[in-house]
Amino acid sequence: YPLTPFSMSMQKTPKAALMKYLESHVSNTPGSINVTIIDDSFFLHLQMNSAIPSRFGEVSHFILKRMLSSDGDIIHFVSDKWLSPSIKDCKGDSRATSSVAYYINGSSQKRPSNWIQSLRNTSFKESLIKFLVDSWEDETLFANSGDTCYSYNFVNGRVVRSVEAGLCSNHEEADSRMFYHLASIPSPNNVVIHISDTDCLIIGLGCCSSYDTSYIWIEAGLQNKKT
Repeated sequence: YPLTPFSMSMQKTPKAALMKYLESHVSNTPGSINVTIIDDSFFLHLQMNSAIPSRFGEVSHFILKRMLSSDGDIIHFVSDKWLSPSIKDCKGDSRATSSVAYYINGSSQKRPSNWIQSLRNTSFKESLIKFLVDSWEDETLFANSGDTCYSYNFVNGRVVRSVEAGLCSNHEEADSRMFYHLASIPSPNNVVIHISDTDCLIIGLGCCSSYDTSYIWIEAGLQNKKT
């Protein structure tokens, strides 16, 4: 039986109610954090337009520095894969997002003046992620662009980028990619996942039996309103 009123139609569910209920039953916080997994869209939207440098080369260093200030020795920066046609096109239409072609040609190129507005353009986001993972070369960082996942390690005085075949995937949503990354993390570990919505919570509840030897924490919301 379909879960929607009409087969193949979109259905929104009040997942936030479940998160609020679960939050009321959680009182402890992790004593230490070994691994941080970051949703790229959530993280990029947190950055204030006034604080972001004007040129993409400086933007790359700015984003990397902010990420490496996260807790834990290992950081996963996980992004969506942009496909078309896709059900996400419907979501984009409802949010008045666009997909005007955008190209980043080098470090000296200036970024758009309105950062948040630019993030609503899927072509800009895709070009930005590709530029970032190409420009990052003593913590271990994992980041994906499209189907390919890279690791960044400090070796003999320089940062080396390598393809991580075991973390490459064709998942479209960063929400599911983050739990694919989580499966690769050795146990036991304390892992924190930074997200902006409740989709990850639902996916995590479905997968939690597979990660029974690690402690997993979800940090949701904006910087000044975390839960």
